[in-house]
Amino acid sequence: MIEPKPNTIKDMNGQDRNFVISKMPYYPAREVVSQFVPTLTPKVGNYKENEKLSLLMMKYVAVVLPDGQQINLVTQALVENHVDLLTGGTLEKEMLEYNAGFFLLGAISTFFGSFRTSAEQLISKISMGLQERSSQREGRPSTNSKRSTRSKTHS
Repeated sequence: MIEPKPNTIKDMNGQDRNFVISKMPYYPAREVVSQFVPTLTPKVGNYKENEKLSLLMMKYVAVVLPDGQQINLVTQALVENHVDLLTGGTLEKEMLEYNAGFFLLGAISTFFGSFRTSAEQLISKISMGLQERSSQREGRPSTNSKRSTRSKTHS
């Protein structure tokens, strides 16, 4: 493990679980940093790719057993035996922060900031278009020259 760092995380039952996270070598870190956030984005991302990246990160995490023995989480079975949903999400966040720090956090902020700006612009454009269409319809007289023979009481 490169620069191991002890990490205590509360699991879903409120119990403290001890792990050791570490720095990832360059290429695995590069792969995770460049792809983790985009594959996590709902409706745009790719869950299977994100799961693969999560497993790659977990290879650089060890669970600390009560007797002090450390087991590296190098397989999906080991991850599933020692990590619950809350713990897993926390470990992913801790690994991303420890390995990419400000770089990744800045990228996440930039990504969601630009996503929000784009969404706001699109919503504004759609809203303005609908308002224009609505006002055009209200101001136009009917182009139908025939009188309606239909009674207003029978819709």
